[in-house]
Amino acid sequence: MGAPVHRCTGGEADWTLIGEVKNNPRMRIPIIGNGDVTSPEIALQRFGGETGVDAVMIGRGSIGAPWLFRDVKHFLQTGEHLPPGIVPLVSQCVETAGKGECGATRRNSRYPPYAASPGGHSSL
Repeated sequence: MGAPVHRCTGGEADWTLIGEVKNNPRMRIPIIGNGDVTSPEIALQRFGGETGVDAVMIGRGSIGAPWLFRDVKHFLQTGEHLPPGIVPLVSQCVETAGKGECGATRRNSRYPPYAASPGGHSSL
């Protein structure tokens, strides 16, 4: 409902329309909002004060960030952020390796592939 079909995947979701549906006094079913939820803060904003929907659905925001579900759940329950997991840290490291910001990647690249394999044997 937040993202019209004719728009496909471009633009931003219209959460005001979702809020109007939710606040309609004749509406007696749970309303689930969807669109542009990419962080715990946005989920709280959309779930809480902005629309008052009964649930927030996360779609494209989780592509490339599957830990978003865990982060949003924790943030909605506690109001606190979880420390980043290993996947976001590794992704950030790989992205910044060419910029000189991730010394560990450059340092470890000098070791041959077999050094990290169990038993020190190369599978190549």
